[in-house]
Amino acid sequence: MFSRYNTITNQWTTLWSMNQPRAWPGVSVYDGKIYLIGGFDGSYRLRSAEVYDIDQDRWSFISNMLVGRAGCGAAIV
Repeated sequence: MFSRYNTITNQWTTLWSMNQPRAWPGVSVYDGKIYLIGGFDGSYRLRSAEVYDIDQDRWSFISNMLVGRAGCGAAIV
């Protein structure tokens, strides 16, 4: 389950689930979208990445990384 907190209304909203469960991903926000890269699925470090479109309440896969990573940082440059 994925949730979003609205600081104006002081409420949590449940959102559409990610396509792939993952712990410890790198997370960054850009242009109204949330990007998750890598993470850990309980057995392996992941190469996959997803983007969440806030307006459409939908997750989509984006290009994989070359190497799986977990507990990594992410930034928009």
